[in-house]
Amino acid sequence: MKKKSICISVAMATYNGGEFLQQQLNSIADQTRLPDELIVSDDSSSDETLEILKKYSEHVSFKVIILTLYEHAGLIKNFENAILHCSGQVVVLSDQDDIWEKYKIEHIIRKFNENEGINYVFSNADLINQTGEKMGCNLWEQRFYTEKMLNKYCYENQLEAMLRDGHVLYGMTMAFKSTYNHYIFPIESNSKEFTHDVWIGFMMAALGAQGMPISESLVSYRQHESQVVGATKLSIYKRIITRIFENKNVLNLGYADVLEVIANRLPETNNENCDLSSAKILLREKAFHLRARAKISSLRGFKRLAFIFLEVKSGRYSRYSKSLVSAFNDFVFPM
Repeated sequence: MKKKSICISVAMATYNGGEFLQQQLNSIADQTRLPDELIVSDDSSSDETLEILKKYSEHVSFKVIILTLYEHAGLIKNFENAILHCSGQVVVLSDQDDIWEKYKIEHIIRKFNENEGINYVFSNADLINQTGEKMGCNLWEQRFYTEKMLNKYCYENQLEAMLRDGHVLYGMTMAFKSTYNHYIFPIESNSKEFTHDVWIGFMMAALGAQGMPISESLVSYRQHESQVVGATKLSIYKRIITRIFENKNVLNLGYADVLEVIANRLPETNNENCDLSSAKILLREKAFHLRARAKISSLRGFKRLAFIFLEVKSGRYSRYSKSLVSAFNDFVFPM
């Protein structure tokens, strides 16, 4: 018997995106497998964004629903609004300023069909500049997401891997099963580093929902001045420095607070995929580790060294950071 086709919803958030929006919309309309619907939430745009969307909706064969937020709600709530109005089995996230490869949806569906236990996927992405020219690098390279990290993510506890190595769960590369919506929403994050995509990824991993990376670049990820999050191509010098010294932006109390919120939001009883009590411990230990590292900057000399030693001895540097590299950074270059 032929397997029933998966119903695909594309969730897009827009805000004054008129400069690049048409290219993104065209790339969705040019897909080898069209979506069943495109749900757009607009966050009170004052440019031609809504005009472009309405015109587009009149010329495509799939359903387009345009939602308007009349009070500026911000990126996270704008995406949440779009996602919660999707009716498909799988939600594919879309930014307003990128360009999709024409086979993106086809590849996503294939991954879900070939791997019945998979609940979300995320791909690599090629970086392009403001005019759409390839920058000669991809997202995973710029985020130092190595093959070793990829293998650990695929074959070990995925939540542990994300808490230790960070994540490359960028929204414009993600697709997930909507059956998890009642766990994921509402999103409770005010941290700039913990946007909707990071929240969804961590929440699903904590619930034991298995994710699968797609090594191919299915998106051209545009880098420009007005974007909320970016991954600008790094020079050789900056790559070396970034490799040695951690991104301190994620070592903040806001990030730790959101991990605590996720731990508190998990159900009390375990499910068949995951020991939720263990997931809660991991999230809270990571939050504790981040707060401990934040405290180090207020200490001097021997006190700082002793505090770092205790954190190393606990094993949290190796489980939740870059091991001794992080400890060295905290001693020499605290937050």
